[in-house]
Amino acid sequence: MHNSKLEVEIVGSEEFFETFKEDRDREFADFLHPGNMVFYTEAEKENSKAVNHEPDDKNNIYMVIRDKGEIIARSFSFQELRRSLLMAMSFVNEDYRGQGLYKLMMDASVKFAKERGYLKITSFHNSTNNKIIIPKLKYGFTITGMRLDAGYGTLIELTYFISEKEREAVDFRCGYKRPSKDLLSRMGIN
Repeated sequence: MHNSKLEVEIVGSEEFFETFKEDRDREFADFLHPGNMVFYTEAEKENSKAVNHEPDDKNNIYMVIRDKGEIIARSFSFQELRRSLLMAMSFVNEDYRGQGLYKLMMDASVKFAKERGYLKITSFHNSTNNKIIIPKLKYGFTITGMRLDAGYGTLIELTYFISEKEREAVDFRCGYKRPSKDLLSRMGIN
């Protein structure tokens, strides 16, 4: 489905954000979300830097896909919690959508998460952003929550569970599927 010549390139955070800063206004021109930092004073922003972690290229993944040297897709994920990777931002140039590039980036994110020992990947999306939500659900992510965010609006939380057993437990807990005997045993339910 995708152009077989195009592939995910892992880059450092510095390179990723340098090009992202140049391109973000164009890439996200149609989106109406200012982020949350617009709500804070300069003093509050400065004070928050004490708990803000610098990008750690070892535990985070920054990727781009180029065509003839031009970045046509990008995504980055970072360690959100001890064992959880947050797929924070992804973009595919409109002319390249529907060619499997987003799937390539999800493949790279899952591979990275497994290699680093993460147990799950989470992401948050505006509740009407079906162009992203549906491909992620088809890929194996599941809806695990919803929240209201001042800067981004109503967000759907999607989670990809590295462990099939944990995914099975989520399906059981939400009432979707009956648990297997193995799952009942793991949960201490007789």
